[in-house]
Amino acid sequence: MDICPDVVQSNYLVQTSLDNSHNDAFLKRELRIVLLGITGAGKSSSGNAILGQKSFVSKVCSSSVTSKCLEKKTTRFGHDIVIIDTPGFCDTHRSEKEITKEIVRCIGLSSPGPHAFVMVLKVGRFTKEEQAKIAKVKEVFGQNMTNYLFVLFTRLEDLEADEQTLEEFLAQNDGELKELIDECGDRCTGINNNEKDAKVKERKVKKLIDMIVSNVEKNDGRYYTSAMMEAAEKIILKRQEELQRKKEEEVRQEREKVKREADEKLAQLEKEMQKKQETMMEQEREELRKRHEEELKRIEAERIKEEKRLTEKAAKAAEEARHQVREEITQGETILNAIGRSVVNIVSKGVSDAYGWITSWF
Repeated sequence: MDICPDVVQSNYLVQTSLDNSHNDAFLKRELRIVLLGITGAGKSSSGNAILGQKSFVSKVCSSSVTSKCLEKKTTRFGHDIVIIDTPGFCDTHRSEKEITKEIVRCIGLSSPGPHAFVMVLKVGRFTKEEQAKIAKVKEVFGQNMTNYLFVLFTRLEDLEADEQTLEEFLAQNDGELKELIDECGDRCTGINNNEKDAKVKERKVKKLIDMIVSNVEKNDGRYYTSAMMEAAEKIILKRQEELQRKKEEEVRQEREKVKREADEKLAQLEKEMQKKQETMMEQEREELRKRHEEELKRIEAERIKEEKRLTEKAAKAAEEARHQVREEITQGETILNAIGRSVVNIVSKGVSDAYGWITSWF
């Protein structure tokens, strides 16, 4: 099933006012990475290596361990790194319909757009199965996704056992694998996910992150986007704004409560002082005045502390709302179906036979 070149061409858009009309500072700090590959390639293990912690389930298995797209986030190398781990594209226990559903989930979780698609391949023979699945990725996301495509080779320990480097392995390969490497601009590296030396593993991961950051800079700071991605982002932003308004209302109510309680404390303090002053000598009044001032300072300090906490909470409202939306995309069906319908509408406007991969879901 081929996609019309005109549709592909129109699908690749630069960021618009969609980026700037919302509180998206946290999105600009993110480095969103989608892991792709067939079952058993080592996506989950690689995701754990990039995150620097075991967040994804990873074990030797003939079928995909990851049953649905999952999103995990951490801060490393000066970036808020978001990893989207995808189900294997050739899980014999899953239908194409189920996998298509996860592709839509991937679009939602990586919205407003990934900075990198990382194709995970085991070193060794570049199989027909792997080639077919890479073609499927291009069909779904479009040919221009190769501008954001990286290849991450796993099982480097197999090369090390043969005293061979990754560069030597690649030099010995031609044909389809060389074409893939050329197509993604030689953006490839490797990792031994079983590496015991943490520093060595860290250097390998940092090399990949540096490559992605460099490519983002090369693309003028832009991430991958398309008409599909922008359609999904509109749905997500609508839900994010609903949640954000609720969070901001919670902050407003808390702020009013803090002010009300502070005012009540101050009024009570003033009342008590006036009552005591009526029966006190001058010296006692001076001591009371000093205690009163100290208590005023304490109440004001508490108020300022609470105000700072609420200001920080308000500033994170958009980020927390986006996190909640991503949770809903991972766990729920309502927003996922809305994204799917939106994507169908976008793609169907271009060519009727180009969207069979998604309409079969509905």
